[in-house]
Amino acid sequence: MSKNILISVLVIVIAILIGVIIMTNSNWFSQEWLIGLGMIFGSIAGSAILIYLKIRK
Repeated sequence: MSKNILISVLVIVIAILIGVIIMTNSNWFSQEWLIGLGMIFGSIAGSAILIYLKIRK
């Protein structure tokens, strides 16, 4: 179980970093910028769900 959580956390961190890179390399409120923002918010939501499920157990 711990191995699955570690892999999930690594995927979330990588997605956040890619989202930040996309946001910093494009114009404000362009399509690419919004995709990067969506990746960051999606990753944060995924990590919140992971934390909730871990605490609930």
